[in-house]
Amino acid sequence: MFSFKDFISEDIHPVYILTDFENEQVDNILDTYHYLLNPDVLDGVSPEKYYKKKLLSSEYGRLANTLNLGKLRYNTSEKGDVGNVSVVVNFTTDIVAKAAYSEKYDTIEIFYYYFDKLSENQKRSAIKHELFHAKQEDKTLTPEYRRSINKRTLPNGNISIRSKRGYYFSENEFTVHVSTIIAEIDRQDKVFKKYIEQSEGTKKTFWEKQRQGFIKLLLQFIEGNLNIRSLPSYLKDEEDFIKTVYRNKNNPDMVQYYDFLRDRLHDKYVDIAQ
Repeated sequence: MFSFKDFISEDIHPVYILTDFENEQVDNILDTYHYLLNPDVLDGVSPEKYYKKKLLSSEYGRLANTLNLGKLRYNTSEKGDVGNVSVVVNFTTDIVAKAAYSEKYDTIEIFYYYFDKLSENQKRSAIKHELFHAKQEDKTLTPEYRRSINKRTLPNGNISIRSKRGYYFSENEFTVHVSTIIAEIDRQDKVFKKYIEQSEGTKKTFWEKQRQGFIKLLLQFIEGNLNIRSLPSYLKDEEDFIKTVYRNKNNPDMVQYYDFLRDRLHDKYVDIAQ
């Protein structure tokens, strides 16, 4: 296992980046999801019943009875190696999760009855998060990680994982969450630039001011002054991760995680603010 210094090194665990082509594919998968699972299409029928004849058969093992949305083609390294990951919709009703990547099946599972309640930004972010897992060269789940995700009952009766620090700060998860945040910030900036380019007059001025506010918010994030209770929609999917990092920023044993996130945010700020 890497030492903490090695683990957090950008050379060993870089922030993963999605190309324009990969981002376009994520959008296409999400469009397919909405097309197939549109309430107007289903017309009151449960999706698993409506698509019963199109669900994957038992020969697909654990993926049986899921709906195939297609494949995402992605680069696995700077060498240009290419991978393909399938995306399916799982209709199991009692899974409390948005999505998950399975290395064994090289598949991203979207858990319909939880995922469908998310905002559009959260849906897109969830798919990107699992695609980053597919891009990881080392997908080994450590014993510490496995212990951290065991369930526990909170005093209020809610169910939670045993250790959020153990989960979010694990080698398998930490840089994926950071990568997801950077990807959403990058996407948001491109949206503002697109609107500015396509607008004129007062509308152009409006979008320029919106982008200035967006950059100011990013600077607050870097300086540690972000109001986590009122995160913008494009960061909502990472709210719990951000809270965990912020809660531990003054912990001498954990501050490195905050520093790494802050430094990657600063890199992005320099990139978009120039």
